[in-house]
Amino acid sequence: MKKRIWIILAVAVILIAAAVTAVVLLTNGSSQEKQTQQTSGNTDISHTNDFSVEGTVHIFNMSETGKYILQNGSCNYSVVIATDGGERIETAAKDFVNFFLEATGFYLPTVYAEDVTYSADACYIVIGDNQIARAAGVQKETEVLGEQGFHIKTLDNSIFILGNTEVAAQFGAYELLTQLFDFDYFGVDCYKLDRDVKEVSLMQYDITDVPDIGIRMTNYQFLMSDKVTAQRLRLVNFGDMVIPVGGANVHNSGKYIPKADYPDKTDWFSTDEKNLCYTAHGNAQELEQMQRIVADVIIEHFKSDPTKVLITMTHEDTQTLCTCPACTEMMNYYNGSQAASIVIFLNRVCEMVEEYFQTPEGKPYDRDFYVLFFAYHATNKPPVRYDESQQAYVPVDDRVICNPHLIPYFCETNGDYTKDFYDEDSVNIPIAENMKGWSVLSEKLYFWMYSANMSYYLTPYNTFDSTQAIYKLAVENKVDFIYDQGQSRQTGSATGWSWLKIYLYSKLTWNVDQDINELIDKFMENYFGPAADTMKETFYQWKTYANYQSDVLGYSGSRSIFYAVLDTKLWNRQLLQTWTASISKALEEVEYLKTEDLTKYNMYVKNISTERIAYNYLLLMLYQPNMTEADIALAKEQFYHDQMLANLGLQKELGGSITDLLKEWGII
Repeated sequence: MKKRIWIILAVAVILIAAAVTAVVLLTNGSSQEKQTQQTSGNTDISHTNDFSVEGTVHIFNMSETGKYILQNGSCNYSVVIATDGGERIETAAKDFVNFFLEATGFYLPTVYAEDVTYSADACYIVIGDNQIARAAGVQKETEVLGEQGFHIKTLDNSIFILGNTEVAAQFGAYELLTQLFDFDYFGVDCYKLDRDVKEVSLMQYDITDVPDIGIRMTNYQFLMSDKVTAQRLRLVNFGDMVIPVGGANVHNSGKYIPKADYPDKTDWFSTDEKNLCYTAHGNAQELEQMQRIVADVIIEHFKSDPTKVLITMTHEDTQTLCTCPACTEMMNYYNGSQAASIVIFLNRVCEMVEEYFQTPEGKPYDRDFYVLFFAYHATNKPPVRYDESQQAYVPVDDRVICNPHLIPYFCETNGDYTKDFYDEDSVNIPIAENMKGWSVLSEKLYFWMYSANMSYYLTPYNTFDSTQAIYKLAVENKVDFIYDQGQSRQTGSATGWSWLKIYLYSKLTWNVDQDINELIDKFMENYFGPAADTMKETFYQWKTYANYQSDVLGYSGSRSIFYAVLDTKLWNRQLLQTWTASISKALEEVEYLKTEDLTKYNMYVKNISTERIAYNYLLLMLYQPNMTEADIALAKEQFYHDQMLANLGLQKELGGSITDLLKEWGII
């Protein structure tokens, strides 16, 4: 109750401030002064900094050596990579050289490890575990680093960046840039970097940095396409890691055993006719045939792609599975879990794949492999029971303990991602308990979560108060992979503070204990430049109102990612107009850069204008009948201007192009 009262009072203050701001903007709308408005102070993000996650690895030891990489106009260093280091290593070297040049004015040559020799006098920046690293005797802690963790170590005059993969070495190169020049990346060609640096000390580095979430996926279509931005944010594409089956990375069980190919095998398919039956309706002989087919498909795919170690066998996108007597009996035995049959089915499949790779025939293809299955909707509940004596979840029996090669891909659209998974008043508690149960059954979990309204891409969806706590819960429960699905099909860019979400995602999944408010401040300062204070205040006003929407107006609850948000009860017209006016004011605050730094000016204008799209969209969708012709014309003019810069493609997850919307409004 206290929280609700506070939110109502905060919204009242915002509404009053909106009225005052409107007057100020009307009287000062033509002002183009360079000074920026001071914010009224942060509205702290929830309680997510109240606790820290234990057992993470972020070790930063460094001390002065008395030596220099750059001093008195002299720099003798080279970047060293292997000839066969891979595309990521080459990109890392290129980026390191270019950013070093931008920071200092000095160009570092890149040489190949095979063409040089190591000595104590050599001055190298060595990226990757190559011949020079081995000659120097610099070793990595393979078990500690995982997929993307890295070491940065100084030996003699050289700095070595090592990881288990070329991705890890690339991310380590970006971290060394951070140590040298305070490098950070916020969006397309938007980054922080010290410049006019005249002196660079050689530090005695002993850094081991391992991401809390081992693999962090790109979560917008435009990021999947823009590899430069994604890599500098330390994100990877799912498609670069997983082998598709039948062209599908998820919801692909029907690709393994297509119903059309087995019309007479009625026992193989579920009662809903959309999925497989993972008990074969209780027929053990038929079940073995199904498992053999699935195992053979997996084996052939791994043989055809020796570079990837992940494959999915995930049920279709339905809320139900098979309800035949055999499946129902198994579900009842396993404490109401429909996932038990899938775990048992795939445990045997993994054994078959293991057996193949252990035979002489399989030796040429010997490699690690992992099979992912969905713990999603009907299968979200794990086959565990709560043991009061241990105060912990335990497996119902050993059959449902996941094979070391089998990983649950935990996902639930029925959650409410405006709330964290510790909130006892939210629908998320049962989902959080399910995650805890799965962490007992498997050595690691993969996690698919959400951070956008899938039905209304152009509207802001508030996950800023919940995301960090959800990430922390994930780390505490063995999650080593997160796909925080934003506007996954959106092209061009995204409105609704989406770039801030992407930045926080990249930072907090690497280290969940970072101060989110400090990260927001840093983003605002660099992404919006001279307009940072105005944009920051607009963001915090919206976020406070978003909490009011959630806690008082009902924009919350199960499946809030599909909430019908185009409702006048949810959006105050005065606030929408105030926010569009504030963003217009922010554009005025960067206007002077047009003559001083055109590149920065264009970047800031695009970044700022993109955030105005959301609020003009809501005005035009909800209030056109009540707006003056002048106000409608202004909103449409701004929407078109902003959209031309941002080039967004879609209004929602499935269908609805922006072009159609522009035609509907008579803009084009």
